[in-house]
Amino acid sequence: MPFGPASANVILSGESAAFASSRSCGTADSKSKDLSVANYDSAEKGCWSAEARHVEDPVWVSRSRARTRCLHHYAKYIVSLFLRLLKFSLCHSLLSSGLFLHRLHQLPDSLPPDSALRFPMAKRTAAQPALALFPPNASIEELQKEAAHCKACDLWKNATQTVFGEGASAKPKVIFVGEQPGDQEDIEGKPFVGPAGKLLDSALVEAGIDRKKVYVTNAVKHFKWEPRGKRRIHKKPNAIEIAACRPWLDAEIAAIRPNVIVCLGATAAQSLLGRDFRVTLHRGEFLKSDLAPHVMATVHPSSILRAPDDATRHEEMKRFIADLKKVAHHV
Repeated sequence: MPFGPASANVILSGESAAFASSRSCGTADSKSKDLSVANYDSAEKGCWSAEARHVEDPVWVSRSRARTRCLHHYAKYIVSLFLRLLKFSLCHSLLSSGLFLHRLHQLPDSLPPDSALRFPMAKRTAAQPALALFPPNASIEELQKEAAHCKACDLWKNATQTVFGEGASAKPKVIFVGEQPGDQEDIEGKPFVGPAGKLLDSALVEAGIDRKKVYVTNAVKHFKWEPRGKRRIHKKPNAIEIAACRPWLDAEIAAIRPNVIVCLGATAAQSLLGRDFRVTLHRGEFLKSDLAPHVMATVHPSSILRAPDDATRHEEMKRFIADLKKVAHHV
């Protein structure tokens, strides 16, 4: 077929028709896609709006919470029932075992009297280490020499020396018992020569008591401390260490036979009067004791030094002097 203008027009018309047809198809496809997307969006929005309406509905919220509480209650009940059944099955298996029945048949028909059920208690005897520490009826000088080599507890390992009591050459009428020697006492080997000792001296002067006429000692004879930098900081002795030193304190009291014993602080008071004794409840009171005709407990001078301010320290010093004035009548 010859190619000419007519043929070209035919081809162009065919191409235009094909292009128009494809364009119409593309337009239809895009319209269908847009419609499907719009439908999905509307459906999704409708779902969220329905859920939002449920959340905002107080009736729906209250019913949902009620269902949750009910399910929780039923779950607890089921678990409790399961545990009870488990206990019952274990008890049943134990009771039905042959060993239990055998032990049951071995029990006597009647119980013995109450006296047969009591266990004999060990009688309290004197502390045996005290007999080996020093001879009986030893004097203060003899006790001081023997105590220099005391190793009844482990405090001697870190202490410089034993700090024994000291006082009037004649038999004093008052014994002051502290807790333990401090850093200065450990170095000098004498009780109450540090800051607390100086405060005690001032209080004794105010109360009208001459320190040279009294005897001062401690419940524990070695300095217990812990390092803090280059300093040795006081550490409270425990019950074992206090008990290990108790024979020395008893021997001091027996050698002096004082008229008054003054416990300075809780450690000394509980060492002599029992672990349940409280200085805060019986401070400044004369108590009945087999140790001496008069026994009193008051605070330790170091507690006054630890007062938070000058006003509190001044007030505590006045109370301490008032306690010592009660002792001055018996010196």
